[in-house]
Amino acid sequence: RKGSVLPRSGLHVKGKGIIGKVAETGIPTIIYNTTENTSDHMEDNDVRSLIAVPMICEHRVLGVVSVFCNRIGAFSKNDMEILSVMASHTAVLLRNANLYEQVLAKRDLAENILESSPNGIITIDKSGCIQSINSRAEQILEINRKDVSGRRITEIDSPAVEQVLHATLQSEPRHGVVEVKVERKNGNTGILEIESSFVKNLEGNRPGIIITIQDVTKARTTEDVI
Repeated sequence: RKGSVLPRSGLHVKGKGIIGKVAETGIPTIIYNTTENTSDHMEDNDVRSLIAVPMICEHRVLGVVSVFCNRIGAFSKNDMEILSVMASHTAVLLRNANLYEQVLAKRDLAENILESSPNGIITIDKSGCIQSINSRAEQILEINRKDVSGRRITEIDSPAVEQVLHATLQSEPRHGVVEVKVERKNGNTGILEIESSFVKNLEGNRPGIIITIQDVTKARTTEDVI
């Protein structure tokens, strides 16, 4: 016996493939003897009997599982029932795999958007651990995200980060901008505008905070000169 998993193509009868028929109708098919009926003439002369069952999930045929043999009468209806159960489980696995790929694609898109932002962005969970930092936030705060991601804010040895987080977390996150002065590693003073808000999940809970940071040092310096 041989088996295969095929999408809408495969062994052919006169004018249309058996796999194609099963994929189109969603009806399992068993052929005990391919030589008995001329209308079921097989292009593959080695095939004498076969089973083809659809992989159906949510009323959609995702593909077809087929098993064939070079002996006449090699399969029974019991074989077809067993194969149908296997095909049903396979369809669910395929659907879940497709959903997982979609989730990964959306996650990658979100990460790319964050990385492309001209502003620094930090996310913190409700326990006070830093979940993510984009590259712009690294530049503004003069830190390496690998050194701070996953750590509690109280464990981070960075005056700039401490000042930003203190200004953000001392009260409820709110719409509106807080201005903070930070000391640079070169001894200069930087001016940051910080806006924070709650991150909400689908259930409406608030599992964390997102902080947006904009370096306005040059703008403020220009204003002072003018």
